[in-house]
Amino acid sequence: MRIKRGETYLATFSFPHEVKNKARLVIVLQCDDDNENKYYPFVLIAPITTKKLKAIYQQDVLLPKGVGGLKEDSKVMLGALTAITKASLVKRLGVVSHDIMNQINLKLLRILGLLEW
Repeated sequence: MRIKRGETYLATFSFPHEVKNKARLVIVLQCDDDNENKYYPFVLIAPITTKKLKAIYQQDVLLPKGVGGLKEDSKVMLGALTAITKASLVKRLGVVSHDIMNQINLKLLRILGLLEW
């Protein structure tokens, strides 16, 4: 499977506070060089949710229905960045636009403290 930054996937994984793996929507944030490294088993992602869309926080990016192959309005939760195994990526849904990735990039700079606001 060829994984690219900005692609959306259905993935199975659990957050540290959960016991059981669950199917979730995610977006790949890791650079393509690391994605293409067949010896590196992990991929950095952010979960995507269709819940609580009225509460868009500073670390969230809104994804309208249809963007990235998503069937509903959603948001990327950049505050919940995590690494999962590449094998956890079950199905590719689509890819987001450069404009959306630019929004994500700016918010990642702020979240990681690489850019002062």
